[in-house]
Amino acid sequence: MAVGEPWYACGEFVTTALDKNDYIDRLIKLDWLNFDKSKSNTVRLLSGLYWGVPKWQKDFYFNDDSENDGIKYFQDYNSLLGQDIDALFVCMTNDIAAEVTIAGLENGLHVFCEKPPGQNVEQIKDVIKVEKKCPGLKLKYGFNHRYHDSVKDALSILNSGELGKVMDLNAVYGKSKVITATGPNADWRSKREIAGGGVLLDQGIHMLDMMRMFVGNFETVHSVVTNNYWKHDVEDNAYAIMRDSNGRIAMLHSSATQWQHRFSLDISLSLDRLFKLEWVDKNTIYKESDIISLHVPLTKLTKNMITKKQLEMMKSDAMIINTSRGGVVNEVDLYNSMKKGHLAGVAIDSFEQEPYDGPLREIDRCLLTAHMSSMSIDCRIRMEVEATEEVVRFINNIPLKGEVPKEVYIAQKEDM
Repeated sequence: MAVGEPWYACGEFVTTALDKNDYIDRLIKLDWLNFDKSKSNTVRLLSGLYWGVPKWQKDFYFNDDSENDGIKYFQDYNSLLGQDIDALFVCMTNDIAAEVTIAGLENGLHVFCEKPPGQNVEQIKDVIKVEKKCPGLKLKYGFNHRYHDSVKDALSILNSGELGKVMDLNAVYGKSKVITATGPNADWRSKREIAGGGVLLDQGIHMLDMMRMFVGNFETVHSVVTNNYWKHDVEDNAYAIMRDSNGRIAMLHSSATQWQHRFSLDISLSLDRLFKLEWVDKNTIYKESDIISLHVPLTKLTKNMITKKQLEMMKSDAMIINTSRGGVVNEVDLYNSMKKGHLAGVAIDSFEQEPYDGPLREIDRCLLTAHMSSMSIDCRIRMEVEATEEVVRFINNIPLKGEVPKEVYIAQKEDM
């Protein structure tokens, strides 16, 4: 079996020794080639260089050592395609990737192409037309994140439905600059005529591929791209808000100004199946719950929502968490109840008068914090994202996920 690999060289040269059996093992594991390794002990590797590399690199590469390593070398992909090969790995710049992919298919070769598939949609459409004419050939693209164990596990969990259905997605994929290589021609990713696009086409495309793998295609897309920092002819930041046919919202930020490399995909799930959630009245909650966590605004409807009466309904070893507003739980009644040994513990982050200097400080079973439960990076980002998502839904006449009930809205405007 012979594998041809045309690739573009720029900057410092790095050579990697590949174990040929391992090379084929990886292809088989990815289900790319139907190849019985037991029937052949030989794998022939051929490599082609794009003709546009500097002369010093050609002289460096084509030396005696490289000529004796059992691999043939070519200075353009057409010469490589003239060899007796079975599969083609395309590792070229974006402007020529689609062209070489098509050439490989038309020469009857299985093709593996590095991402992105091309500079633009039209190039990719051209590839699709040719690929449809070659049903016996395999065409695969280098979206390697699909094969990370964590991603495969996440997809398996989502497909099982055991944790509920996907509600929304929020993703960030960022690095600190557009140009990451050094040497001659290393800046090609910043040139639109070669790259076709910036960080979105370079890295963000990986995240977009995974988001589509998890929920499918998106029908509505709103986006903003900027190059305000690096000032290249391609974007250094891309922001997208997308919606699928089921109304699920996905947000993507692809960045070349993320000073600390970041790869993050948050998937929000409905947890009703996992926890068998059930709607009940408040008195049932007070009587049967082991932990009561409060998340309500302070209005005339919620002022003193929990007083001596409600506390006496609760289990003696129940716990209360209040991260909403002071005044929802009557602090005097709570103190008197806990002083008698009722309740296993209480955690409170907000109080009627702040900073708090009341008697609850005397009780060891009370965890008191200074109205700071939202002071984490993840929480702040989530608050901003959810607020933005709701604005987008409102502008596009999409039902809101967190719409305030009319009676609560009215109550918030009234004096307590």
